[in-house]
Amino acid sequence: MHLTKGMKVSVSPTLEDTHYSPVTRTIYLRNELMRSTKVESYAIVCHELGHFLQHSSGYWPFRLSRLIGKRSFILTLWLEYDASKRALKLLETILIKQDVEKAKSLLVKLFLTYLIPYISLLTFIFVLAYLIIKYL
Repeated sequence: MHLTKGMKVSVSPTLEDTHYSPVTRTIYLRNELMRSTKVESYAIVCHELGHFLQHSSGYWPFRLSRLIGKRSFILTLWLEYDASKRALKLLETILIKQDVEKAKSLLVKLFLTYLIPYISLLTFIFVLAYLIIKYL
C-alpha cells in the first residue's frame, strides 16, 4: 500500500493555519512554509505529514478521534505526540543529525503548546476545589 496515495498539499485558505484535513486528505500549509528550506519548516511539514500517515494507515486513535471529535484531551495529546514521532523518523532520513536535534526541540515545544492549557485548567480546578473545601 502506498501511504501517500491521495494526499494533497495546498496553501492554507486562512494563510495563518497549518493543519491536516482528513475530510479532503489535504495538508494545508502557510504560504511561507511552502517555499522555506528552514529546519523548522521541515519539522512542521513532516508533523502534518505524520497526521496524514496516521489517517492513511488506519491508526486506531486517529479513527477514534474522527468518531468522537476533538473532545478527548488524552486522545489529542496521543495523536500530536505520534505525529511528531512520525515526523522525526522522516526528518532523520532527510536532515543531518544536528538539524534533526533542532527539529526535535521544536516539535517538543509545539507539543507543549497542547499540554500547557490543560495543565493550567487542572491547576485552576485543584485550586478552586481547595478553596471550596477550605472555606465552605
